[in-house]
Amino acid sequence: GQAVEMLSPESVADIVDPCIRPLRPWFPQSTNTARAVLQYNLAVALALRGELDKAGDMLKQVWKSKSPTCDVPIHVIALALYIELLLGHTDIARNIIKQNCPQLQR
Repeated sequence: GQAVEMLSPESVADIVDPCIRPLRPWFPQSTNTARAVLQYNLAVALALRGELDKAGDMLKQVWKSKSPTCDVPIHVIALALYIELLLGHTDIARNIIKQNCPQLQR
């Protein structure tokens, strides 16, 4: 329960101030990126708790928040596949693979 509360995307402070630099080069560079990271981590926590529907909904928010020029990271795709397969949605899992793994197209 506590991890889920701490991963709330609403807890992300606005980081538009140019004077505020990330502590590490791999830290999120924008509020939207930080929010997406928290949403992904929350989806993982929910999936681990067995709350697959909630995890799937959270992952959809991550998917929708990405910019059009950005690919969906593989760990997001893998989690989406895992959730959909556990829910028995093989058709959705198949579509995820078709959309994100063009090398598998025949």
